[in-house]
This record gives sequence, C-alpha cells and structure tokens, in this order.
Amino acid sequence: MEENMEKGILQATHQGELKIGDIVIRCAVLENGTRVLTAQSILTALGRKRKPIISVHKEVQQLPPFLAANNLKPFISDDLIRSTAPIIYKPKSGGYKGVAYGYKAELLPAVCEVYLKANDKNALIKNQRHIAVQCEILVRGLATVGIIALVDEATGYQEDRARDALEEILRNFISEELL
Repeated sequence: MEENMEKGILQATHQGELKIGDIVIRCAVLENGTRVLTAQSILTALGRKRKPIISVHKEVQQLPPFLAANNLKPFISDDLIRSTAPIIYKPKSGGYKGVAYGYKAELLPAVCEVYLKANDKNALIKNQRHIAVQCEILVRGLATVGIIALVDEATGYQEDRARDALEEILRNFISEELL
C-alpha cells in the first residue's frame, strides 16, 4: 500500500526559503512546475502559531485550519474550497518520513483575500483581526513584487538582477508597512 501511495507523490526539484521580516516561508517547485508553500509556512505567514493538522484522505472534505472558522465560510468560494487540497511531495531534504505537506503558492493571496473581505464586512472575531492586518501587508507586498517581476520578465532583466532581489524588495516593503 505504501508503494502505491508513493506513485502519485511528486518530487521537489527546487527548494528554498522566502524571508519576509521575521517570517520564513518554506517553498518548493515540484517536478510538474507546481509551486508550493509548506502548510506550516502559510500558518506562520498569516500570524498563526499552531501546527497544521492536515487530512489527506479524499473522503474528508475539510478546509485547512486557516480557513476553517465558521465566520469565514460566507467569503470562501467553491473554487477556493477545491484549491485547498494539501499536496504531499518529496522534499529535496527534510520533511516527515520523507514527505512534506504544502499548498499551491497561489493559495496564500486567495486566503488573504478571504480575511480582507471578512474584515471589510466586520465579520472577523477579535482574535482574527491580526490575521487581516498581516494579510493586507502580504497582499500589498506581493502585488508590488509581482509587477516588478513581470516587468523584469518582459524586459529580460530577470537574468541580470541579483538572485534575491525580489525577496529584498518584498522584505523592504513589508518592513515599511509594519513600521
């Protein structure tokens, strides 16, 4: 059975850490090109402290812990629900029993959007408000880096810039926002 389970598990071809202020987001690119953030890193980026509890059984239709609160459900689309399935992959190094758990990288800004919409409608409870603040900073920072990356790609500049230039831009943006 374990052999069958491993057949569908993708290998990470690249692995790294995105440092944003004091936050470290562990990430990987899988052999099929999927970009993933580790489950724990998403919780950390959102300002949550507890370890993720991930169910990978197909018959369990649970939302990840950062979207499971009942007051968030009106802001979660069916498409978002479908995109929250955890991805089991083989990291280049580390992991638990040779595997790691993550989510597609695109999930982080989508989750931030849920918290921002809930905040706009005053639907967050007191202990979720700090997550909305964190989400606003992340979304603004990611948007800034996104446009810079697109310009760099369109002009070919991504070949000339420093390897960690985008991370540095994001780190500086987040630091300014936090001040």
